[in-house]
Amino acid sequence: MERVVAGVDFSEGSLVALRWAAGVARANGVPLLLVSAWEHPWWSFAPSPLGITPVPAAEDICSVLEQQLVELVGLEDLGDVVKSPPVVGEGGAAGVLLELLGANDFLVLGSRGHGATRDTLLGSVSTRCASLAPCPVAVVPTAAAAQRGSGPVVVGVDGSANALAAVRWPGACTD
Repeated sequence: MERVVAGVDFSEGSLVALRWAAGVARANGVPLLLVSAWEHPWWSFAPSPLGITPVPAAEDICSVLEQQLVELVGLEDLGDVVKSPPVVGEGGAAGVLLELLGANDFLVLGSRGHGATRDTLLGSVSTRCASLAPCPVAVVPTAAAAQRGSGPVVVGVDGSANALAAVRWPGACTD
């Protein structure tokens, strides 16, 4: 593992996952990269009767998200593991994350973000990333689930050459 990548949408679930990701990064002596994504809402492409664009410019949205991520690093006391600026990508969160990941990364996501309705229609970010990522993926439960105590580590095995490594790998990240 060369770096830990945390998907952040500022939901409770992503913040719980971010804290867990920071612990993994610290324990393994690797940097933590924060990644966020945004999309133009579907209605922003409809013509406005007054010629007014109701959605801010892409540069403004990216700038605000980058600033919020930088502030989050300070609020969560992550300066020791966050070594590079956060990444903000335009597009669906899964697509942005998958494009960024390499084989030596470790992706950490929360189990629930802001898009429950959208997830039902299009599939969740964590499901897409777990299915398509070129690296290990951890989906961290919400704070409420984590407070129930320890539980099993669930590993998906599909019979591929990576299956044995997938079964062995979680032991390095658990107590």
